[in-house]
Amino acid sequence: MQPTKEQGFVPHRLEWTEDVIRRFWDGLASMAEYAGQYFSRDAGQVVLNLCSTYAPCDGSILDLGSGPGYLVEMLLKQKNVSCAAYDWSPEAVRILNERFAGVTGWKGAFGPSGGRMPFCDSLFDVIFCLETLEHILPAFLPDTIADMRRVLKPSGIVFVSVPGNEDLARNTVMCPECGCVFHRHQHVRSFDKHELRHLMEANGFDTVFCDLLPLWSFKNEARASLTDISIRKILKILLLVASQAADRFGLRRANPRRLLVSLLRGRGDNLVWIGRKPG
Repeated sequence: MQPTKEQGFVPHRLEWTEDVIRRFWDGLASMAEYAGQYFSRDAGQVVLNLCSTYAPCDGSILDLGSGPGYLVEMLLKQKNVSCAAYDWSPEAVRILNERFAGVTGWKGAFGPSGGRMPFCDSLFDVIFCLETLEHILPAFLPDTIADMRRVLKPSGIVFVSVPGNEDLARNTVMCPECGCVFHRHQHVRSFDKHELRHLMEANGFDTVFCDLLPLWSFKNEARASLTDISIRKILKILLLVASQAADRFGLRRANPRRLLVSLLRGRGDNLVWIGRKPG
């Protein structure tokens, strides 16, 4: 990059390091105006419903990359759940432990300890890792996935979501004060479904599902405008309504959401991987 006309102002690429990433997320965790940007705040219940159509989402659960705890809040409202959280931001960990202190089922929030998660082996039945892997530096990603496998029980379930096929350049911004150029959400890599599946299977997981999904279509599609109706959309609406009814009655194997997934897979911006640890 070439210096601008303004003396001393030189646009330059930010090098994401562990310290820089921690400082970035500590700052965002303390900003109330950023709260609406967290994926789990709006999509958390959609994720729980989707996961429950493939496996029970109860028992001991870890929210990996929890942020301020929107998914944790939803999990702790469910029956037969205990929940722990892990995040690389000390500020997020502090906020979580203050927010959920004394809540039934809350096992605490934790940060890095000695290069790996501070949990014993085979502790969790389910791990959620929502919009997190794209933030992890490439040098640390294989160890992070291996550590997920370590703390998951045999036959345990993992639910991963990342932006699908993201064009990182489209979210690149520049600080007008210092000239620093960076991805505004701190993404350091993009995934397609083959890369994500290979990453998880190379670390010992079995794939149950891996594809693009428009997760927002699982939320409020029933409110579609009458001027925007097609046979496909009517079918989506009927399946969504039937899925919500199945949720209320605790039906999993007969849940029509699987048909809705079949209808929508391969579309959208959300790349979803669901898998198991052999056992």
